[in-house]
Amino acid sequence: MKEKFFIHIILLSLAIFFLKKIPKYENTLLQLNENIKIERDYPIFNNDIALFYLESTNLKYIIYVKGLKKIDNIWVGNAYSYKEAYEKNSGFKWLEDDSKSYNPEYNREQKEIEYNRSTGYFIIDDKKEIYGLSEEETKKILNISSLNLKNPEKYINKNGERLRLTKLNQDLFGAIFNISISYESDKFEKGNLETTSQLNKVIFTRNIIIVYLGIDLILCLIFLFKKNIKNIKNIKNIEKYLKIKEKRIWILYKLDFFTLFIYCFLCLFSKLNKIIELNIFVFYYIVIKNFLFYFYLKLRKEKFKKLIVISYLILILILVSEIFIKSFKINNVYYYLVYLFSIFYFPILSLRKKENLKVTVLINSLYLVTQFIYLAIVFLWLYIIFWICSGIIEL
Repeated sequence: MKEKFFIHIILLSLAIFFLKKIPKYENTLLQLNENIKIERDYPIFNNDIALFYLESTNLKYIIYVKGLKKIDNIWVGNAYSYKEAYEKNSGFKWLEDDSKSYNPEYNREQKEIEYNRSTGYFIIDDKKEIYGLSEEETKKILNISSLNLKNPEKYINKNGERLRLTKLNQDLFGAIFNISISYESDKFEKGNLETTSQLNKVIFTRNIIIVYLGIDLILCLIFLFKKNIKNIKNIKNIEKYLKIKEKRIWILYKLDFFTLFIYCFLCLFSKLNKIIELNIFVFYYIVIKNFLFYFYLKLRKEKFKKLIVISYLILILILVSEIFIKSFKINNVYYYLVYLFSIFYFPILSLRKKENLKVTVLINSLYLVTQFIYLAIVFLWLYIIFWICSGIIEL
């Protein structure tokens, strides 16, 4: 029995840890002085590594920063050459490749010569900015023996400003809330009126779930270290009961993954996702299962099978109704309140029926954690669909 509590403590701790990181913000701007700034770029492909560009009123082109260091009040760094930037940033490459079609007089060789005048090492403070230096020239000007430059991200994270959602979070929440994404825009900037209300609801729901999981975690810890076990027979009965119920939970989750797979498969080869959006489908599917979860565990095998059929019929009925009442706008608060009530329904009903608290805690924690794994897979699918729709991933 103690082993079960120990495993559940690990699962609950991991779930809380990852939930605290959703949504996640990051700094996207580092102001070096009044006229010069470094901004975070976003990768298009995984091999894009030139992701921080420097912009100055005195530079003709932006340059991509490779390394950076602050020495007293002086910023020193180095920038990728034209060829390196072309190879290490897909956005820069695409712009350069398209420049000829937009400007017939464009000369890439001349552009590369002009661009490279500003690359190499640079020194910036409040009064001056010097570009195109060699490493030795830079060390001589600063009167130091070594530079030891760091990743620019270190300084943006520590000294930067303008908090925005990370790229992954922008993709996910953009898909969930049907918000068009442009990474350089301020739509997902912290405090933006267009997205803040939606994100605040997510954060509020997340915080309640974290508290709920925290209570489960505390109870698991109490039961793990509780020494006065008087009734060994009762413990064995609980273990036997749990073994049966955990098997049933995993049956339900195999069914979940199969259902999701069928839905995603049909979406790829039909217009199902345009009729019933994934977030709506998943919401009703999970909520129905949450409300019926207690009965899934308590009913006999024959009635358990019938209840599964009934739950799918209810899901189909709701989704069909959703299609025909799309003209009626439902307040988003409804979805959050219904979901929260649905996850609390099992423990409320269990306590009301005076079920064993240890059993309730163990089953409830396993169910919630596996539900988050299920949701993570759904979010991953949304992420993949987003990139397919954007034309980045080809089927």
